[in-house]
Amino acid sequence: MIKLSLKDGFFPDKWKEALVKPILKKPNAHLEFKNLRPVSNLSFLSKLTEKAVSHQMVHQMTTHDLMPVFQSAYR
Repeated sequence: MIKLSLKDGFFPDKWKEALVKPILKKPNAHLEFKNLRPVSNLSFLSKLTEKAVSHQMVHQMTTHDLMPVFQSAYR
């Protein structure tokens, strides 16, 4: 599925959906809106696709010597 998605250039809308849950910023905080932060859980297919694309990009950039020499973070 992931390979076909990358080949066709189509990323299904269902894979883009996330389940958003509010979580308290600090364990002892009062249950108020300002003390909540949203945490989104993406589907595992979305995460697998992201990992596959990342792996392919790093491989391609390394093979063709396109990685910046002095950059190690935020690649």
